[in-house]
Amino acid sequence: MGIETYIIYGLTIILLIISLIKSKEKTMLGIKKGIKAFTKIVPVLLPMFLFIGILLTVVTPEFISRLLGENS
Repeated sequence: MGIETYIIYGLTIILLIISLIKSKEKTMLGIKKGIKAFTKIVPVLLPMFLFIGILLTVVTPEFISRLLGENS
């Protein structure tokens, strides 16, 4: 992971702490809504990630190069 990732994680934690200090109830409600939305998206994303992973394993760059040509 690059330094940018650590900066984003740190900024997220700092902003979460500020939000908790300002209004714990609203922050917890927001976190619960976020988790609920995430659990609704997971059943769609998981098969898509699996399909793309399998497809990238089967379709190699060499195969694409042969199919489209060397200079494509």
